[in-house]
Formats: sequence, structure tokens, C-alpha cells
Amino acid sequence: GDVAFLPLASAGVQAVPRDAGLRVTFDNGLRVLCVENQGTCTVAVSAFVNTSARAEALATAGIRYFVARALVECSASDQPEIADRIQDLGADVFSGATLDLSQVTIGAAAEDLGAAAELLRDILFRAQFNDLSLRRLRHQIATNLTSAGELPEVAAERAAAACLYPNHSFGWPVEGLPTTVGSFT
Repeated sequence: GDVAFLPLASAGVQAVPRDAGLRVTFDNGLRVLCVENQGTCTVAVSAFVNTSARAEALATAGIRYFVARALVECSASDQPEIADRIQDLGADVFSGATLDLSQVTIGAAAEDLGAAAELLRDILFRAQFNDLSLRRLRHQIATNLTSAGELPEVAAERAAAACLYPNHSFGWPVEGLPTTVGSFT
């Protein structure tokens, strides 16, 4: 039958049959889910890491969010070749973390599936960033946290969470706190 090759060689991935709703777990633990939506001409290639902000201690609040953002934003700014490939594909790249998982997703035209998967592999396994881009990202996240906290609805939500879940990761934003984010190196 039809085969989709996922070019994540450094992760030990092999060819995957193209079946709607296919689920495969490889020997290295990597799980692949393939779902076809015939009504669209785009694909999303994603990596989800089953590590959550729930596991973060107060001293490292926001580290998973920071790393997910750094993988995309700092890699693109510090590796022009990555930025060029994103632009050449016309791809949308998203990264972030929730209380449940961390993720990096690339959206591209369906005919660019292979190139999008290779780009995701390089972002995940060949990431490089310098101190300047990490400093810029720390500042951006801390500034966003501070300015969002000035909105009454966000301030109320954060106060309620801190009151309901003192000393627990549910009590602070997934993005961390300005003080913790500022300590990430």
C-alpha cells in the first residue's frame, strides 16, 4: 500500500503505512498518529512531549514553555537556514506548553509533508541558540507575563489560582513567573 516516510532518522523512525486513523508505536517509544482530512490541502506535523507544567517546581515554573518557545524562535533567529526553510515552505510554526504537554507543530501545504517533517526534525534535534536570543526570549516572556497580569481578568484568575493551589503548579501560569523565567539559562 501507500507509505508515508517520516524523515526523523535521528529518532529511528521508519516508514509508516498511510491509513486513515493509523496509530504506530516504534521500538524507540515514538508514537505516530496519522489522520487524513481529505477536505484540506494542508498538513500539520507535530511533536508532542508528554511532559507537563504540572511537574514543575516553583523554582523552575515555566521551563517547559520556555524550552518549547526557544526551540522554534531562537533556532530560527540563530540559524538562518532554519528561518529560510520556514519561509520557503510558507509554513506556520507553533510551539508552546500546557499543563498536559509540550509541543512543536509545523503547518504546511500537503505536498510539502516531507520537507515539513525534515524541518521539524531539525528544529527538535539540531537546535542551536545563542545567549542573545535566549535573553531576548526571557525578556519577552517576562514582559508578557507582567503586562498580562495588569489586566483585571488575568489578575483575578491568577489570584484565584494562587489561593486555590498554593505551592502547586496549578497556582501559577504555565508560562512561569517573571522571576523564574529570568533565571533560565
